[in-house]
Amino acid sequence: MLSAPGSSHRMRLRRIVRRLTWHRKLDPVLIAAVRQSGLFAPRWYLRRYPDVRTYPAGPLAHFCQHGIYEGKDPGPLFSTDAYRARATGVAASGEPPFLHAMRRREPDSAYLWTPSTEEALRPVILASGLFDPDFYFAQNPDVARTTSKPFDHYIRYGRLENRAPGPAFDPEYYTELYPDYRTLFPTPIEHFVLYGRARGHAGSGAPLYQRWIQLHDALTPEDEAAIRAEAERDPLPPVQVLCVLDAAAVDGLPRILEALRGQIGADWQATLAPAADLPAELWRRCETGVSGHSQIRCAISLDLALGEIADGSTVLLCAGDAILRAHAADAFARWLRAHGATAAYADHDRLTGTERTAPDFTPEMSPDYLRRVAYAGPAAAFRSDAGTRAALSDAYARAQPSATLPSAFLQRLDPAAVTRVPFVLSHRIGAAPTPRFVTAEPVIAEPGEAFASVGIVIPTRDRIELLRPCIESILAQTDYPADRREIIVVDNGSEKPETAEYFRDIAARGVVIVPAPGPFNFSAINNAGVARSNADILVFLNNDTTVNRADWLKKLVAQARRPEVGAVGATLLYPDDTVQHAGVILGVHGVGIHRHAGVPYTAIATADVTREFSAVTGACLAMRRELFLELGGFDPSLEVNFNDTKLCVAAVQAGYRTVNIAEPLLYHHESKSRGYSDSSAKLNRLYREAATLIAQVPAMFRDDPAYSPNLSLTRLYDPAFPPRIVRPWRRSRGAKRVLMLSLVHGQGFGVPVVLAQQAAALRARGFEVTVGGPVSERDTEYPGCRRVALADARAAANFAVSEGIDCVVAHTQPFFSVARLLGAHPATYFVDHGEPSPELFPDRVGREAVDREKRLSAAFAKRIFTISRTIYGQQFRQDAMVLRNGGTHLTAWNAEWAARRDALRARWNLTNRFVILNVCRFTASERNYKGVDRYVDIAQEFGLLHPEAKDACVFALVGRGEPADVALLEGEGLRVFPNVSDAEMGELYAVADAYASFSRWEGYNLGIGQALAMGLPVVASGIEAHREFPIVTSNATIEVCAELARQHAAWAGGPVERKAVLEPWQPALDLFCDTLAADCAAAPGPWG
Repeated sequence: MLSAPGSSHRMRLRRIVRRLTWHRKLDPVLIAAVRQSGLFAPRWYLRRYPDVRTYPAGPLAHFCQHGIYEGKDPGPLFSTDAYRARATGVAASGEPPFLHAMRRREPDSAYLWTPSTEEALRPVILASGLFDPDFYFAQNPDVARTTSKPFDHYIRYGRLENRAPGPAFDPEYYTELYPDYRTLFPTPIEHFVLYGRARGHAGSGAPLYQRWIQLHDALTPEDEAAIRAEAERDPLPPVQVLCVLDAAAVDGLPRILEALRGQIGADWQATLAPAADLPAELWRRCETGVSGHSQIRCAISLDLALGEIADGSTVLLCAGDAILRAHAADAFARWLRAHGATAAYADHDRLTGTERTAPDFTPEMSPDYLRRVAYAGPAAAFRSDAGTRAALSDAYARAQPSATLPSAFLQRLDPAAVTRVPFVLSHRIGAAPTPRFVTAEPVIAEPGEAFASVGIVIPTRDRIELLRPCIESILAQTDYPADRREIIVVDNGSEKPETAEYFRDIAARGVVIVPAPGPFNFSAINNAGVARSNADILVFLNNDTTVNRADWLKKLVAQARRPEVGAVGATLLYPDDTVQHAGVILGVHGVGIHRHAGVPYTAIATADVTREFSAVTGACLAMRRELFLELGGFDPSLEVNFNDTKLCVAAVQAGYRTVNIAEPLLYHHESKSRGYSDSSAKLNRLYREAATLIAQVPAMFRDDPAYSPNLSLTRLYDPAFPPRIVRPWRRSRGAKRVLMLSLVHGQGFGVPVVLAQQAAALRARGFEVTVGGPVSERDTEYPGCRRVALADARAAANFAVSEGIDCVVAHTQPFFSVARLLGAHPATYFVDHGEPSPELFPDRVGREAVDREKRLSAAFAKRIFTISRTIYGQQFRQDAMVLRNGGTHLTAWNAEWAARRDALRARWNLTNRFVILNVCRFTASERNYKGVDRYVDIAQEFGLLHPEAKDACVFALVGRGEPADVALLEGEGLRVFPNVSDAEMGELYAVADAYASFSRWEGYNLGIGQALAMGLPVVASGIEAHREFPIVTSNATIEVCAELARQHAAWAGGPVERKAVLEPWQPALDLFCDTLAADCAAAPGPWG
């Protein structure tokens, strides 16, 4: 029977530990202490370690005599690995972790050893009183639809997704206040219940919008100074503010005037005009109220006011009780100028007393939505000319109530000439809901015109229990003329006899069966159905949908026949009448999310309207056949996921609108026919296809035109932390600002070395550099750089937006995710150092999730840099740029080292020994992938294959490890030098005669780079990264030992000449700096 590589070595290590502990006597005091701790669970211990069942004295005795010293866990509530990671001084003490923990005297120490497992956290969170099942169901309708056990869902999924367990704990708030929670626990709730609550941490706080205002919207004195400075540097013509006042505005007139007088930046003049229905006595109050204001005058009518505004002037229209923000006039005017637009509207909210509430974060110009809902708010700006003045005059005559005037005005303009300003620039005083318009719906056909022909394409493979209800509901319930529609069933290799029988049945009733055998490929299957149809309109349906109302097809066709419309979808319901689909919001959780999923339809029936989205689900999608073919159909490279999204996005980019009909036309049993993406293979495919799509059009997924950069991509319709837009006056005006991010900054790690080289090169080019990430005592120094503590990607993104950073350069996880949190500015860059295969580690599943997140985030990045050709080949962006690490910063062999070598060898007790050096971390979790087990095997085989050299050779290992690791490896014959300083590391390279590394994976092996710099001959495993160096590589034991024997013979024959081999940094640094500089120069200005 063959053993896995390194398994024999690990078995030997375990036998050594057992021999060392076998004769330890049972200590009754220890047994009593373990019992009293409540942490030992005998049944759990036997399940976890079944070999203990044969131990005659029982599980408790085994744990006290052996398990403690072997690092075994006593039960589900104590994790040895967690305690090692969280507690300080464990390694230095030399004690087994469990004994070290039991000797602690601090109260509330359980947080140090409690594992992040469902089994351990279930009783702790239940006992905390924070979980409220009614609250959880109300806040998460998708959960309410799928499970009757809310706490089970929360423990398994909700806590990991940062869902709130109840009203007393807000994970988003906790993350904002305590971003470093991840240093102890993976989720905020664990940190709070096990650590934070006992130390007075707050679990909830101010409402979300109030926190967003404080962090990302409130104007500081520095903001106001920057706005004024820009106005002096780049003055604008005076903005003409036109306020149309209704009865509500008259009551709030003092506040309206105060806001006008408080405008900063652009100069302004204001004219007040009455709404069409404003009583004369109220208007007289307005005229009296503005007397004495030199910049404010009154006009008896809107037309009179418009007649005095010159062509080309910027007009800021305010309707009803609009209160302008202090920078509103300046921001509107600069945005209009920068975008060359005719008109603009902006985000807005309400003033309840003095508190801002109910924000309306608006989509980009959406004509269908605007015809139904006055979402543009109480203020809009425009360029004055005859056309815009006539449009406003017409809207004024028809707009009731007057609060709808800006939206009614914008409806009358060319949609392509209207832009959105993604900043909150006004408030409304009143509490009335956003006004609606009554609008005519499109017709199925003009009088005397024939109905469009329709081809209904339905892919299937067997599953007649789904297909039959779908087909029968169409045939029985559809009121569309039968001679103008056809059903095309595309058969993807059905095999069951009952399927063939049903196909014969429906074929006899006019249904077309199109064979499409082969592996499942949603795109190819549907395209095959289209090839069979000559219909004017194509309607794609999943085979697990059923008709809900007779006019479903007429509704779809009426929208799809409009020349300005591309894709058309509809609200779909689950069988329990909760929403399955009501439009897709792009970018949320990566690619997108179904809006209102899981919400009872009755809760949105009156609020939702037919409107534009960037995508709709392919479960029910209509499109003109001519356009479908023009766009290339469904993309076959997207076999399972997101093919519908890509088609919709392609239509939007081609200038068409994607419309979702707000009425529930069909029922949908989502994914019943294919299953959910929950296995590792399915998740990998899901993320692979997602990254492929996003990389093609990243801008659409950063900032969905139907959504807002001020809205979250993790919690639908919550404010975004941070917003994906930087306030223009905070952008750099001189030196460009770069934020460089890494999880590791400690001395001895390779990533900080690369980061420091890049930071120094950027500083030399005039960039302002900030280095972010966790801070520790032995951090690498970054001269001339600002250093900030940033715990995670969200903290980094918030910092970048607040500080007006221009470029964010992420070197490691978790900071790669910053690319998904930011908009087009600041630009994000990855320096990819590579990731070892998850198969090399015991926590494979977690590492696979990290790899998937990295790949998805990379699709959003502006550019990817890799540190070697090896990493270029392992990532997925074809446009990635190789910046191979250099070595000129390394300690290099020279005459001084040569003169010190004999003395150093004596100091390290290595005189007259042939020293083979290996430098790497050798903790238990890393020994396999770093090839330490292989190094031990080579050392032992070398002595057997070359006994003449055995006594003279020392196999030395240098790196980070714990005392237990040192003892085990020294027991295997290595000479171990743990946790040495940088200076001592340099001495050991000077002392050595050869270098060996047998890593199973590397992106760039810094140890080999240092060995070459110190003039050492190197032999290494034959992985791709090693083959990029000028060294000997092999995976064959006999060849490796032969090379080491050759080097030993050369050493034994007399002094060996050493010469430093150094790879230059400058070419890579020049390319890096040139790229960032060029990107900064090409970036749009602060106002877009």
